[in-house]
Amino acid sequence: MIAALIAIVFWSTSFVGTKIAYASFPPLTLGAARFAIASLILGGIVLLRREFVRPAPRDLGLMALSGLLGTTVYFALENIGVQLTTASSAALIVASYPAVTALLELFFTGRESRGCGGSASRLRSSAYTGFRAAARSREARTS
Repeated sequence: MIAALIAIVFWSTSFVGTKIAYASFPPLTLGAARFAIASLILGGIVLLRREFVRPAPRDLGLMALSGLLGTTVYFALENIGVQLTTASSAALIVASYPAVTALLELFFTGRESRGCGGSASRLRSSAYTGFRAAARSREARTS
């Protein structure tokens, strides 16, 4: 429980910290700097724990694609998005991802996610909350 609370605090302050850092760095530079620092820290931990495993050559292409789409593009767009809205709206939008993922799973595979209790209506409500937060943020910026 303590670990979950610590993760929540770090995750939540990330959006506020990102907004503050925009005073010094543009979104993509900030993202690159964060990943460079994280790479050094994680690389050091891997070396200290002697956990390095060389990936098989056949896995490198998929790992590169995953890094490009799941990390580089995602965080570049998230950093740009945080610049365009409030930190709290960005956090609400990101919090709706599990519901959107479950809805996409239902749409593409026909299987209802059991991880969220299996209730499609709850998932729709969660997704709506995230999308409504995004719309409110947009309305506030344009008025």
